Amino acid sequence: MSIRNEYQILYLGRISRSKNLKLLIKSMEYVNKEVKDSELILAGPDEGLIKDLIVYAKKKNLKIKYLGVVSEDEKHKLYLQSYVYVLPSLYEPFGITLLEAAQHGLPSIITGFGGQQYVALPNITSLWAKSTPKEYAETVITLLTNKDIWKKLSQNSIKYVRNFLWNIILLKYEKLYNKFVM
Repeated sequence: MSIRNEYQILYLGRISRSKNLKLLIKSMEYVNKEVKDSELILAGPDEGLIKDLIVYAKKKNLKIKYLGVVSEDEKHKLYLQSYVYVLPSLYEPFGITLLEAAQHGLPSIITGFGGQQYVALPNITSLWAKSTPKEYAETVITLLTNKDIWKKLSQNSIKYVRNFLWNIILLKYEKLYNKFVM
């Protein structure tokens, strides 16, 4: 098992405008000032945005690393090594990466009002942040520095993600199916 880096923040997903990554990058200005050793890791396929994000990050002297597309094994290592998972999208229909993070006991920070609120329950498995750079950063800083909140969210994440196991979901589908057929 990998050892968690208490300063590593992870975003894993498409590098696209719909993911609201400008908010995340701008929030790192505040995070890096408060938590000097913090670093944001970005991984996923680029949809033409990464160059601008990296230029901005370098100009502001932010600690950000882009890994590109990663393998399944590398993805799971990143979840295990990281301390905070961030998903700044204003809307997600579901958010599979939130479940993957939870599976590894990795608390998340979400924003917006879509399906992400049902996959990463605010104040139970995640923290919800307003979509301004300063307020998003304050939420990241809270998870990086408050070990009690981190531990509670981590433990709850591992428990909650069990609701999404196939043996649980299939029983629910079977019950629903039988309700309509019978």
